[in-house]
Amino acid sequence: MRIQVVARHKQGCDWFRCVLPAIYLQKDIEWCKNNSIEMLWIAHDELKIDCDILIYNKLIATTIERLKHLKKNGMKIVVDVDDHWILPPGHAHYQQWMTCTEPGQTKSNSELTEEHMRLADVVTCTSMRLQEVIRKFNKNTVVIPNALPFGHGLYQQGIREPNDKMVFLYAGGVSHLPDVELLKGKFQRIGTDPYLVQRAEFVLAGYEKEKQKLYKTKQDYEQRNSNFTTKDIHGLYDDMVSIFKQTNSYKVINSEPVNKYISCYDQADVVLAPLVENTWNSFKSNLKVLEASSRELPIICSAVAPYSDLRPCEGIMFVEKSSDWIDYIRKCVKEPQWTKDMGLQLASWIREEYNLVRWNLVRQQLYSTL
Repeated sequence: MRIQVVARHKQGCDWFRCVLPAIYLQKDIEWCKNNSIEMLWIAHDELKIDCDILIYNKLIATTIERLKHLKKNGMKIVVDVDDHWILPPGHAHYQQWMTCTEPGQTKSNSELTEEHMRLADVVTCTSMRLQEVIRKFNKNTVVIPNALPFGHGLYQQGIREPNDKMVFLYAGGVSHLPDVELLKGKFQRIGTDPYLVQRAEFVLAGYEKEKQKLYKTKQDYEQRNSNFTTKDIHGLYDDMVSIFKQTNSYKVINSEPVNKYISCYDQADVVLAPLVENTWNSFKSNLKVLEASSRELPIICSAVAPYSDLRPCEGIMFVEKSSDWIDYIRKCVKEPQWTKDMGLQLASWIREEYNLVRWNLVRQQLYSTL
Protein backbone atom coordinates (compact mmCIF):
# COMPACT_ATOMS: atom_id res chain seq x y z
CA MET A 1 0.00 0.00 0.00
CA ARG A 2 1.04 3.56 -0.71
CA ILE A 3 -0.38 5.79 2.01
CA GLN A 4 -0.25 9.57 2.21
CA VAL A 5 -1.16 11.61 5.30
CA VAL A 6 -2.10 15.29 4.95
CA ALA A 7 -1.60 17.34 8.11
CA ARG A 8 -1.49 20.94 9.32
CA HIS A 9 1.59 22.57 10.82
CA LYS A 10 1.44 23.24 14.57
CA GLN A 11 -2.02 21.72 15.07
CA GLY A 12 -2.44 19.44 18.08
CA CYS A 13 -5.25 17.36 16.57
CA ASP A 14 -3.18 16.64 13.45
CA TRP A 15 -0.10 15.82 15.53
CA PHE A 16 -1.80 13.21 17.70
CA ARG A 17 -4.20 11.81 15.11
CA CYS A 18 -2.11 11.89 11.92
CA VAL A 19 1.55 12.79 12.31
CA LEU A 20 2.52 10.78 15.40
CA PRO A 21 0.78 7.57 14.20
CA ALA A 22 2.50 7.96 10.81
CA ILE A 23 5.92 8.42 12.44
CA TYR A 24 5.55 5.17 14.35
CA LEU A 25 4.15 3.29 11.36
CA GLN A 26 7.35 4.29 9.56
CA LYS A 27 9.33 2.79 12.45
CA ASP A 28 7.65 -0.60 11.93
CA ILE A 29 10.35 -2.16 9.75
CA GLU A 30 8.40 -5.33 8.99
CA TRP A 31 5.29 -3.43 7.90
CA CYS A 32 7.34 -1.03 5.78
CA LYS A 33 8.75 -3.91 3.73
CA ASN A 34 5.52 -3.99 1.74
CA ASN A 35 3.97 -0.60 2.48
CA SER A 36 4.95 3.07 2.44
CA ILE A 37 3.58 6.10 4.28
CA GLU A 38 4.37 9.70 3.35
CA MET A 39 3.59 13.01 5.11
CA LEU A 40 2.21 15.96 3.13
CA TRP A 41 1.57 19.41 4.59
CA ILE A 42 -1.92 20.76 4.02
CA ALA A 43 -2.40 22.96 0.93
CA HIS A 44 1.35 23.29 0.31
CA ASP A 45 1.89 19.64 -0.71
CA GLU A 46 -1.56 18.58 -1.86
CA LEU A 47 -0.68 18.61 -5.55
CA LYS A 48 1.49 15.58 -4.71
CA ILE A 49 -1.50 13.46 -3.73
CA ASP A 50 -1.05 10.13 -5.52
CA CYS A 51 -1.66 7.09 -3.35
CA ASP A 52 -3.81 4.08 -2.53
CA ILE A 53 -5.05 5.53 0.78
CA LEU A 54 -5.31 9.21 1.75
CA ILE A 55 -5.63 10.13 5.44
CA TYR A 56 -6.41 13.51 7.01
CA ASN A 57 -8.14 15.14 9.99
CA LYS A 58 -11.62 16.59 9.28
CA LEU A 59 -10.83 18.43 6.03
CA ILE A 60 -8.10 19.54 3.63
CA ALA A 61 -7.67 22.18 0.93
CA THR A 62 -8.30 19.82 -2.00
CA THR A 63 -11.87 20.24 -3.23
CA ILE A 64 -14.55 17.62 -2.76
CA GLU A 65 -14.88 17.40 -6.55
CA ARG A 66 -11.18 16.61 -6.94
CA LEU A 67 -11.32 14.01 -4.17
CA LYS A 68 -14.33 12.35 -5.83
CA HIS A 69 -12.30 12.12 -9.06
CA LEU A 70 -9.40 10.50 -7.21
CA LYS A 71 -11.81 8.04 -5.59
CA LYS A 72 -13.17 7.04 -9.00
CA ASN A 73 -9.59 6.17 -9.96
CA GLY A 74 -9.31 3.81 -6.99
CA MET A 75 -7.97 5.93 -4.14
CA LYS A 76 -9.47 5.28 -0.67
CA ILE A 77 -10.06 8.08 1.83
CA VAL A 78 -9.80 7.90 5.62
CA VAL A 79 -11.13 10.98 7.43
CA ASP A 80 -10.24 11.26 11.11
CA VAL A 81 -12.45 13.21 13.51
CA ASP A 82 -11.06 13.82 17.00
CA ASP A 83 -13.85 15.92 18.53
CA HIS A 84 -17.24 17.37 17.61
CA TRP A 85 -16.97 19.61 14.55
CA ILE A 86 -19.86 21.94 15.52
CA LEU A 87 -18.40 24.40 18.03
CA PRO A 88 -20.67 25.94 20.68
CA PRO A 89 -21.22 29.73 20.75
CA GLY A 90 -18.64 31.32 23.02
CA HIS A 91 -15.85 28.96 21.93
CA ALA A 92 -12.64 30.88 21.23
CA HIS A 93 -12.60 29.67 17.62
CA TYR A 94 -16.35 29.79 16.96
CA GLN A 95 -16.29 32.70 14.51
CA GLN A 96 -13.38 31.31 12.51
CA TRP A 97 -14.69 27.74 12.29
CA MET A 98 -18.47 28.12 12.15
CA THR A 99 -18.80 31.02 9.70
CA CYS A 100 -17.48 31.85 6.23
CA THR A 101 -14.67 34.20 7.19
CA GLU A 102 -12.35 33.76 4.20
CA PRO A 103 -12.87 35.58 0.87
CA GLY A 104 -14.73 33.32 -1.57
CA GLN A 105 -15.69 30.82 1.15
CA THR A 106 -19.30 29.63 0.75
CA LYS A 107 -19.41 26.93 3.44
CA SER A 108 -18.22 26.93 7.04
CA ASN A 109 -15.56 24.49 8.16
CA SER A 110 -18.18 22.56 10.11
CA GLU A 111 -20.26 22.10 6.94
CA LEU A 112 -17.18 21.09 4.97
CA THR A 113 -16.27 18.53 7.64
CA GLU A 114 -19.66 16.89 7.19
CA GLU A 115 -19.07 16.70 3.43
CA HIS A 116 -15.70 15.06 3.96
CA MET A 117 -17.19 12.53 6.37
CA ARG A 118 -19.85 11.59 3.81
CA LEU A 119 -17.19 11.19 1.14
CA ALA A 120 -14.84 9.02 3.21
CA ASP A 121 -14.51 5.27 2.75
CA VAL A 122 -14.10 5.11 6.52
CA VAL A 123 -14.12 7.64 9.34
CA THR A 124 -11.91 7.09 12.37
CA CYS A 125 -12.69 8.80 15.68
CA THR A 126 -11.62 8.87 19.32
CA SER A 127 -14.61 7.45 21.22
CA MET A 128 -17.83 5.46 21.06
CA ARG A 129 -19.76 8.61 21.99
CA LEU A 130 -18.34 10.48 19.00
CA GLN A 131 -18.89 7.45 16.76
CA GLU A 132 -22.64 7.59 17.38
CA VAL A 133 -23.00 11.12 15.97
CA ILE A 134 -20.62 10.47 13.05
CA ARG A 135 -22.70 7.48 11.94
CA LYS A 136 -25.41 9.92 10.85
CA PHE A 137 -23.02 10.89 8.05
CA ASN A 138 -21.05 7.68 7.48
CA LYS A 139 -21.94 4.21 8.81
CA ASN A 140 -18.39 2.96 8.23
CA THR A 141 -16.80 4.36 11.38
CA VAL A 142 -13.99 2.89 13.49
CA VAL A 143 -12.97 3.97 17.01
CA ILE A 144 -9.21 4.44 17.47
CA PRO A 145 -8.61 6.35 20.71
CA ASN A 146 -5.79 8.80 21.21
CA ALA A 147 -2.63 6.97 22.19
CA LEU A 148 1.00 7.81 22.89
CA PRO A 149 4.29 5.96 22.26
CA PHE A 150 5.04 5.66 25.98
CA GLY A 151 8.71 5.17 26.75
CA HIS A 152 9.83 6.47 23.35
CA GLY A 153 11.01 9.83 22.07
CA LEU A 154 9.19 12.76 23.67
CA TYR A 155 6.99 10.47 25.73
CA GLN A 156 9.46 9.08 28.21
CA GLN A 157 10.39 10.26 31.68
CA GLY A 158 12.34 13.52 31.58
CA ILE A 159 14.61 15.06 34.19
CA ARG A 160 12.49 16.59 36.95
CA GLU A 161 13.44 20.20 37.55
CA PRO A 162 14.21 20.81 41.25
CA ASN A 163 11.52 22.72 43.15
CA ASP A 164 11.00 23.03 46.90
CA LYS A 165 7.24 23.23 46.31
CA MET A 166 4.80 20.67 44.93
CA VAL A 167 3.94 21.78 41.39
CA PHE A 168 0.37 21.57 40.04
CA LEU A 169 0.34 22.05 36.26
CA TYR A 170 -2.38 22.93 33.79
CA ALA A 171 -1.49 22.80 30.09
CA GLY A 172 -4.07 23.88 27.55
CA GLY A 173 -5.02 26.17 24.72
CA VAL A 174 -6.83 29.48 24.83
CA SER A 175 -10.21 27.82 24.23
CA HIS A 176 -10.01 26.36 27.75
CA LEU A 177 -10.70 29.62 29.61
CA PRO A 178 -14.19 28.42 30.71
CA ASP A 179 -12.56 25.28 32.15
CA VAL A 180 -9.89 27.24 34.03
CA GLU A 181 -12.62 29.51 35.40
CA LEU A 182 -13.82 26.50 37.42
CA LEU A 183 -10.71 27.03 39.57
CA LYS A 184 -11.30 30.72 40.16
CA GLY A 185 -12.84 30.65 43.64
CA LYS A 186 -10.58 27.78 44.75
CA PHE A 187 -7.42 29.62 43.71
CA GLN A 188 -8.60 32.70 45.62
CA ARG A 189 -8.90 30.58 48.77
CA ILE A 190 -5.51 28.98 48.17
CA GLY A 191 -3.97 32.46 47.85
CA THR A 192 -5.05 33.27 51.41
CA ASP A 193 -3.82 29.95 52.86
CA PRO A 194 -0.18 30.37 54.03
CA TYR A 195 0.30 26.59 54.28
CA LEU A 196 -0.49 26.02 50.58
CA VAL A 197 1.14 29.23 49.32
CA GLN A 198 4.43 28.15 50.92
CA ARG A 199 4.25 24.52 49.76
CA ALA A 200 2.48 24.54 46.37
CA GLU A 201 3.08 26.21 43.03
CA PHE A 202 0.53 26.45 40.22
CA VAL A 203 1.81 26.48 36.65
CA LEU A 204 -0.10 27.55 33.54
CA ALA A 205 1.57 26.18 30.39
CA GLY A 206 0.81 27.23 26.83
CA TYR A 207 0.59 31.02 27.14
CA GLU A 208 0.43 33.03 23.93
CA LYS A 209 0.06 36.77 23.64
CA GLU A 210 -2.97 37.66 21.54
CA LYS A 211 -2.28 39.92 18.57
CA GLN A 212 -4.64 42.10 16.58
CA LYS A 213 -4.20 42.59 12.84
CA LEU A 214 -4.25 46.20 11.67
CA TYR A 215 -4.90 46.25 7.92
CA LYS A 216 -3.64 49.21 5.91
CA THR A 217 -6.88 49.77 4.02
CA LYS A 218 -10.49 48.56 3.95
CA GLN A 219 -9.70 46.68 0.76
CA ASP A 220 -6.80 44.88 2.45
CA TYR A 221 -9.18 43.82 5.23
CA GLU A 222 -11.80 42.53 2.79
CA GLN A 223 -9.16 40.54 0.89
CA ARG A 224 -7.49 39.31 4.13
CA ASN A 225 -4.10 39.83 2.46
CA SER A 226 -0.68 40.27 4.09
CA ASN A 227 -0.75 44.07 4.07
CA PHE A 228 -1.12 44.53 7.83
CA THR A 229 0.78 45.13 11.05
CA THR A 230 0.02 43.63 14.47
CA LYS A 231 -0.21 44.88 18.03
CA ASP A 232 -0.41 43.00 21.33
CA ILE A 233 -3.78 43.12 23.04
CA HIS A 234 -5.33 41.70 26.21
CA GLY A 235 -6.56 38.23 25.32
CA LEU A 236 -8.25 35.18 26.81
CA TYR A 237 -4.90 33.79 27.93
CA ASP A 238 -4.36 36.90 30.02
CA ASP A 239 -7.66 36.12 31.75
CA MET A 240 -6.36 32.61 32.47
CA VAL A 241 -3.15 34.07 33.93
CA SER A 242 -5.23 36.34 36.18
CA ILE A 243 -6.89 33.28 37.69
CA PHE A 244 -3.54 31.61 38.40
CA LYS A 245 -2.23 34.82 39.95
CA GLN A 246 -4.83 34.47 42.67
CA THR A 247 -2.86 31.58 44.21
CA ASN A 248 0.00 33.96 45.09
CA SER A 249 2.31 31.13 44.04
CA TYR A 250 2.26 30.68 40.28
CA LYS A 251 4.31 30.47 37.13
CA VAL A 252 3.49 30.89 33.43
CA ILE A 253 5.17 28.90 30.65
CA ASN A 254 4.98 30.22 27.11
CA SER A 255 3.57 28.12 24.30
CA GLU A 256 5.85 25.54 22.67
CA PRO A 257 5.45 23.75 19.32
CA VAL A 258 3.09 20.79 19.48
CA ASN A 259 5.98 18.34 19.20
CA LYS A 260 7.80 19.89 22.17
CA TYR A 261 5.27 21.14 24.71
CA ILE A 262 5.06 17.76 26.49
CA SER A 263 8.37 18.69 28.14
CA CYS A 264 6.52 21.18 30.38
CA TYR A 265 5.22 18.15 32.31
CA ASP A 266 8.79 17.56 33.52
CA GLN A 267 8.25 20.47 35.91
CA ALA A 268 5.11 19.02 37.47
CA ASP A 269 4.18 16.75 40.36
CA VAL A 270 0.42 16.75 39.71
CA VAL A 271 -1.67 17.60 36.63
CA LEU A 272 -4.89 19.62 36.80
CA ALA A 273 -7.70 19.03 34.30
CA PRO A 274 -10.81 21.11 35.02
CA LEU A 275 -13.55 20.65 32.42
CA VAL A 276 -16.98 22.26 32.13
CA GLU A 277 -19.73 19.67 31.95
CA ASN A 278 -21.54 20.06 28.64
CA THR A 279 -22.39 17.99 25.58
CA TRP A 280 -19.62 19.39 23.40
CA ASN A 281 -16.89 18.69 25.96
CA SER A 282 -18.16 15.12 26.36
CA PHE A 283 -17.00 14.40 22.80
CA LYS A 284 -13.38 15.31 23.63
CA SER A 285 -10.71 12.73 24.34
CA ASN A 286 -8.84 11.94 27.56
CA LEU A 287 -5.53 13.18 26.15
CA LYS A 288 -4.51 15.11 29.30
CA VAL A 289 -4.61 11.85 31.27
CA LEU A 290 -2.33 10.23 28.69
CA GLU A 291 0.10 13.15 28.85
CA ALA A 292 0.23 12.95 32.66
CA SER A 293 0.91 9.23 32.39
CA SER A 294 3.90 9.82 30.13
CA ARG A 295 5.59 11.44 33.17
CA GLU A 296 4.06 9.10 35.80
CA LEU A 297 2.01 11.96 37.28
CA PRO A 298 -1.39 11.71 38.96
CA ILE A 299 -4.20 13.94 37.73
CA ILE A 300 -7.00 15.86 39.44
CA CYS A 301 -9.89 16.24 37.00
CA SER A 302 -13.54 17.11 36.80
CA ALA A 303 -15.76 14.04 37.17
CA VAL A 304 -17.37 14.56 33.77
CA ALA A 305 -17.11 12.86 30.39
CA PRO A 306 -14.72 12.00 28.84
CA TYR A 307 -12.64 11.67 32.05
CA SER A 308 -15.41 9.89 33.96
CA ASP A 309 -15.37 7.19 31.25
CA LEU A 310 -12.04 6.03 32.74
CA ARG A 311 -13.57 4.87 36.02
CA PRO A 312 -12.36 2.91 37.89
CA CYS A 313 -8.78 3.99 37.38
CA GLU A 314 -6.17 4.42 40.11
CA GLY A 315 -4.23 7.65 39.88
CA ILE A 316 -7.16 9.84 38.86
CA MET A 317 -8.65 12.09 41.53
CA PHE A 318 -12.21 12.82 40.37
CA VAL A 319 -13.70 16.14 41.50
CA GLU A 320 -17.35 15.48 42.36
CA LYS A 321 -18.02 18.71 44.26
CA SER A 322 -16.36 22.12 44.19
CA SER A 323 -14.48 21.69 47.49
CA ASP A 324 -12.75 18.55 46.19
CA TRP A 325 -10.21 20.69 44.28
CA ILE A 326 -8.69 22.14 47.44
CA ASP A 327 -9.09 18.90 49.39
CA TYR A 328 -7.12 16.94 46.79
CA ILE A 329 -4.49 19.66 46.40
CA ARG A 330 -4.00 19.73 50.18
CA LYS A 331 -3.79 15.93 50.37
CA CYS A 332 -1.15 15.84 47.63
CA VAL A 333 0.93 18.46 49.44
CA LYS A 334 0.65 16.68 52.80
CA GLU A 335 1.34 13.21 51.40
CA PRO A 336 4.01 13.45 48.67
CA GLN A 337 4.74 9.71 48.63
CA TRP A 338 1.03 8.91 48.21
CA THR A 339 0.96 11.42 45.36
CA LYS A 340 3.92 9.77 43.66
CA ASP A 341 2.38 6.31 44.09
CA MET A 342 -0.85 7.55 42.48
CA GLY A 343 1.13 8.66 39.44
CA LEU A 344 2.82 5.28 39.12
CA GLN A 345 -0.53 3.48 39.35
CA LEU A 346 -2.06 5.70 36.67
CA ALA A 347 0.88 5.20 34.32
CA SER A 348 0.77 1.42 34.76
CA TRP A 349 -2.82 1.19 33.53
CA ILE A 350 -2.89 3.95 30.91
CA ARG A 351 0.33 2.85 29.21
CA GLU A 352 -1.16 -0.58 28.58
CA GLU A 353 -4.54 0.58 27.32
CA TYR A 354 -3.46 3.59 25.26
CA ASN A 355 -0.15 2.53 23.72
CA LEU A 356 0.31 3.96 20.22
CA VAL A 357 2.31 0.99 18.92
CA ARG A 358 -0.58 -1.30 19.93
CA TRP A 359 -3.25 0.90 18.35
CA ASN A 360 -1.19 1.26 15.17
CA LEU A 361 -1.79 -2.48 14.65
CA VAL A 362 -5.50 -1.61 14.37
CA ARG A 363 -4.64 1.04 11.81
CA GLN A 364 -2.62 -1.48 9.80
CA GLN A 365 -5.55 -3.90 9.78
CA LEU A 366 -7.95 -1.14 8.75
CA TYR A 367 -5.75 -0.02 5.85
CA SER A 368 -5.29 -3.61 4.68
CA THR A 369 -9.07 -4.07 4.67
CA LEU A 370 -9.49 -0.97 2.52
